[in-house]
Amino acid sequence: MSERDLIEGLARLAGPVVPGEDPYGRLMRRHRRSRRAAVAGWSTGAVVAVVAALLGPIGIQAAAPPVLGGPSGSAPVEDHGEPLTPWLRRLIDSPVRGGLAADSAFVNELTGLLQQHDVGAVRGGQVKILFAGDVEETRLVLAVRTDGGRQQGIVATAPRGASPQLLNSGDDQRYEPDEPTVHRFALRPLAAYRVGRTTLALAPAGCVIAVADVRADPLTWADAPDGDFALIGKPWAWQRVTCDGTVHFRGQAVAPGTGYRVRDVSAAEIEAGVAGARGEFDAGVAAQHLRTSMEFDTVGPPRLLFMGRPPGTELLTYSVVGSPLDGGWWRLSSWTVPDSGGMSMVTSADVTDPDLVVGVMLDFPNDPSVAQAPRPDAQQRFSMLLLAPRSATTVQVRDRAGKLLDTVTLVGGVGTTLQRNDGTYTLRALNAAGAVVGEGTYPLPSEHLPLPDIDDWS
Repeated sequence: MSERDLIEGLARLAGPVVPGEDPYGRLMRRHRRSRRAAVAGWSTGAVVAVVAALLGPIGIQAAAPPVLGGPSGSAPVEDHGEPLTPWLRRLIDSPVRGGLAADSAFVNELTGLLQQHDVGAVRGGQVKILFAGDVEETRLVLAVRTDGGRQQGIVATAPRGASPQLLNSGDDQRYEPDEPTVHRFALRPLAAYRVGRTTLALAPAGCVIAVADVRADPLTWADAPDGDFALIGKPWAWQRVTCDGTVHFRGQAVAPGTGYRVRDVSAAEIEAGVAGARGEFDAGVAAQHLRTSMEFDTVGPPRLLFMGRPPGTELLTYSVVGSPLDGGWWRLSSWTVPDSGGMSMVTSADVTDPDLVVGVMLDFPNDPSVAQAPRPDAQQRFSMLLLAPRSATTVQVRDRAGKLLDTVTLVGGVGTTLQRNDGTYTLRALNAAGAVVGEGTYPLPSEHLPLPDIDDWS
């Protein structure tokens, strides 16, 4: 488990305030998503419940970049920034965008204040504001400092409606999402920053940003109303940037962001969330896993579908949680007990549908010291947990061609099969009379990714 996994896990368990994502974390998650595209689109992550329990109810500070100076910062280490490329110059020369773009008094005052604000890079360069406006409950300003040869992106945030003085009062020691902050960020020709559920995408003037929800099939692109900048509220959206007739970007922009608050799951919701769960579960661990499954794009309380040891195995204890997302989508998460390592995927299937057969591949953790961790057999097959209707007594597992691979005996509608994690399977549940009582597929229908990424600003 990486240091970032530890930080993110502890932050989740400590309370409903979750730190914003850095570009490295997003790139790593995209890498994992691509690497696992053939194994049901699962993306990995981890939290450490044992450590959290030992530490108790402490406050977790969001991971911040090094102190670079400012009103309350220490002496900065000089940095000359990054090269000013032609496309970045075109972005910088573009008009100010955002709801405050026409407020020249605001823009001019904040420009002067940021000119004096030492961010430790391109000292002596000129500040230019690129975007100024309110996004959700945050006043967001993207700016750049440049000396004509080098540049450094600057972001300033404060509560919605903040004055230039309040925006400038922050530094990069960020403790709470609603505290003012001024910090550096990597400026790209498609500049992006996330506030809560919303991502700002900013392209050079004259370019056109189009947006598509990659969960939809077929994929449909819609031009942003403002053309060269967009506020995107869909976390699964892709962006396409066309400039002078050429597509220079297609994919999901790297977007660092402010912290966001996730509503906690109430005691009543936890009680309802574990009602009907199968297996044997510990109430405290179940509550922890339900709370950990609540993320910024979750629109309702999560549901515990199963907790226990996969039937017929000596494997670790697992919990399986379904969390509802906007648009009728679901996040299916699987956690180990007690260390809470886990994986998740997003699917268009309602994983709480009592007639659905769900397959969960148990191919983690990879730590060889964990004696009960799943390991492949000689045919490179892993254990797959099957959740079928309660009335089902068996599940037939067939390959893409319809060949019967396994008939699994169920206990309370739950069973385990051994299958390769790069396969595609049809799952059919039968009752004692041989009637079909449920069906499903592995992998579950997931996001639609038909096109390769493009990021070419040469």
